[in-house]
Amino acid sequence: MFKKYISVTAMALALAACEPAQNSSDSGTTAEAPASEVQQVAIGEFFERAFNERLALNPITAERLGDRSRNDEWPDASEAATDKQIALYKAQLAELLTYDFDKLSSAEQLSYRIFKITAERSIENDKWRHHRYPVNQMFGFQTFIPTHLMRVHQVRELKDAEA
Repeated sequence: MFKKYISVTAMALALAACEPAQNSSDSGTTAEAPASEVQQVAIGEFFERAFNERLALNPITAERLGDRSRNDEWPDASEAATDKQIALYKAQLAELLTYDFDKLSSAEQLSYRIFKITAERSIENDKWRHHRYPVNQMFGFQTFIPTHLMRVHQVRELKDAEA
């Protein structure tokens, strides 16, 4: 569960680091500018799509980020859901590697690095999926669920109680 929050947090940071493409007034780079700008727009769209795809897998994370549209759902903690998440990370990493790192702005290069490291770590750490303590004195469903319900999933209106 913690791994998923780190992953989404890193994605949010990666998206926040993106900046719009700068127009170059240097006539010597006009041939390269359109290709570079196209890539910058494309990678920005990739980060946005990847973030939303990851967010779609976890309604609790979406709710923590302010999207209360799915607050009547719990994340799927099954093996199949974890397999789907890892497959998504692998596909997103493969797509990320198609972008030319050197043609990105410094902010986009930072986003690229954060995304790459986060995806690689999630994929690599999956081998330890069954080597965790699901319940301990600090973390686990016994503390996560009540804490989430008290701090994030608060009942403010009738529709919240019905969800």
